[in-house]
Amino acid sequence: MNRQAVVAYLDKLVTTPAYHDVLAILKGARNGFVYGARVRGPHALVMSLIFQSGSLRQRLAYVYRATKQHSLNLARFVAIYKTALLVQKSLAGGKQRKFDTFFAGLVGGWAVFGERNAVNEQIVLYVVSRVITSFLPRATPPVPSSASSASAPAAVSAPDGLPRPPGYPYPKPRAPHPKVFELYSALAWGMVMYLFREKRDRLHGGMVSSMQYLYLDSEVWNSFKTLLWPDSFASGKVGAGLRAVRTQGELQPARPLAAHIDEIMSSLNMATQVAKTVSSRGFASTSAVRLPPKPNSLAAMFASRKQMAAGNSDENAATGSANALAEVTLPRPDLRDLATLHPETVSKSAIGTPRAYPDEALQALKTLSLPQSLQKLHAMTSKPASVVRETTVELARVLDQARTESSESSRFILAGPEGSGKTMLLVQAASYAHSNGWVVLYLPSATATVDSSSAFSYSSDRALFEQPGLAADLLQRFSSANKAAFKSLKTSRARVFGEKEIASGKSLEELAKAGMSDDKLTTAVFEAVMEELAEQKERPVLLAIDHAQSLFSLSAYTDPSYERLHPYHLVIPRMLLDFTAGQLNFAQGAVVLAPSSRYLASSPPLSDFLSANSPKSGSDPLTSVYERGDVPEYSTYASILNSGVKPFLLPDRLNRKEAMGIVDLVKGWRGAREGESEAPLHQPTLSTHPLTSFVLPLAAVDDASFLERLVATDGNPRLFMRALSKNVAV
Repeated sequence: MNRQAVVAYLDKLVTTPAYHDVLAILKGARNGFVYGARVRGPHALVMSLIFQSGSLRQRLAYVYRATKQHSLNLARFVAIYKTALLVQKSLAGGKQRKFDTFFAGLVGGWAVFGERNAVNEQIVLYVVSRVITSFLPRATPPVPSSASSASAPAAVSAPDGLPRPPGYPYPKPRAPHPKVFELYSALAWGMVMYLFREKRDRLHGGMVSSMQYLYLDSEVWNSFKTLLWPDSFASGKVGAGLRAVRTQGELQPARPLAAHIDEIMSSLNMATQVAKTVSSRGFASTSAVRLPPKPNSLAAMFASRKQMAAGNSDENAATGSANALAEVTLPRPDLRDLATLHPETVSKSAIGTPRAYPDEALQALKTLSLPQSLQKLHAMTSKPASVVRETTVELARVLDQARTESSESSRFILAGPEGSGKTMLLVQAASYAHSNGWVVLYLPSATATVDSSSAFSYSSDRALFEQPGLAADLLQRFSSANKAAFKSLKTSRARVFGEKEIASGKSLEELAKAGMSDDKLTTAVFEAVMEELAEQKERPVLLAIDHAQSLFSLSAYTDPSYERLHPYHLVIPRMLLDFTAGQLNFAQGAVVLAPSSRYLASSPPLSDFLSANSPKSGSDPLTSVYERGDVPEYSTYASILNSGVKPFLLPDRLNRKEAMGIVDLVKGWRGAREGESEAPLHQPTLSTHPLTSFVLPLAAVDDASFLERLVATDGNPRLFMRALSKNVAV
């Protein structure tokens, strides 16, 4: 099993819903460890440099111990807390009760933070202060929840008709009442100053040290220099440089600043010497040169094969096993003469011919990112290509018509069984549109927008959850892939984002850049860019979404109350659904979706929609009222699909010309062996099989092998190509 197969298996394993709760414990422990390191590491480093004495090695050791303890404690607490929640949920029949979080926190706090040490004491004090402060009266009344509000049915629906998040409106953090906070602050400071003076043994040691420096060390000095110059920070002890120590009634002078500087320089010199002894090689931008492998060793054999594969073999490598390897290693296929998939060549006469993607369109698609399956195919040659099918020509004509029409009348979803070529057709459509001057917004997988792979946060202004990282990534990809269009298109009006203002008449490229650097503005800028693209009429826009079934089922995100979110609770997926439903439209353009038949069962509304329009789609033709009739989400998704989305049907099988084209294409990818026909790919040598109407390229495969694989795969494009790729005769 190769590395890619292992990664694919692990990806499938960790995204299985049945393992979500268990894997959430692992992810929580990981986040606790990372957060602890981020918080404690810098804090401990600064405190050790300012307040601690000792050598540099001792200070770094302190930083390491404190960071390790903080990180591990947080990781342990999160793991125990989430495990306790899962156990209680299982015992309650899958339901989470009101006080489950309290008991889970009780167990975790006792097991992890019950041990008294400096790090745990600081964390507990931090938590206690927040808990006590939370009991103060608030300045504003609480926001009523959707469950208790009398106007809940009207409030949970947004202007576009899609539901709000399940906990809407989520309560905002409310500040304490100003007058109450004044009294609270005065009482807290009065009590802490009394304790410091009269009962300091009851206060935390770190706080006593800080207060000693502020209130007692400021009482003593012995010169003008020690009155103003803060040399205590160089001494490593609080107040040691400014403070004169009273010992048996005598006033001891402060330690000179020069002595502290000499100590620090000595520590740095020692650290430098240690670094030199660890590695005798000086710092360089390149790695150390490795010794050559021993002759006749296994490492020498692999090194020889690697050199030969790279074309760097010496004269001795031309014989023996190296020569044998060269006989079975095909040269990299040269497909520079392959016809290009220019828009004017997409016609019925081109059906069944392999066509290379135009260079500019291919570069744009690579910028937008292609599905992994196509990346593997394209890696086989320097000239990625595909076969023109009847559906390619039909979809091209659809795009030609949509060029001057609103996308409201040009919303399509590709329908066909697994392996029928939906992904390839969508890429061909994107290439065709880009070559025709369209703005192409291609998403290789809608799953990436809902699989919880991007950070998210709740926006009270939108009453939705934002994904700033995803928005910034899409802005960068869309802008780079459509560079010429984004430079030529201008903003229709001035836009203000916080302190940034984009004047009217600026390019969309400038508008997109405004949101790439600030997470707080990214979502608003992304919405503005999509709005500008929707309103302009200079260039048509194609919104192409692969793996679109993920937009019609539960996402992997959860809200603060641990409720699973639907895609329409997230800003970007909701926008994609609005364009699909016709709530948002491009003035000129089209919307094309391609669901994955393999994962179609995860979305009953989409499965039923395709079943009603394509009985051979492989989905369940019978709708169960017990599973779908009473589910509000089902009617929401069904209304989107029934709002005018048109199925674009793909045939189950290849026709004669298309099958020939795939054989020709696979043959070109595999390269030409010595002595075989050098005829161009689009002009193969032909023979006619006596029992069929298929015309076969002789240089590619014999008739029997061709028919065997065509029948075995039932003409399925993906399976047929896979069978040909494994055929040694090709």
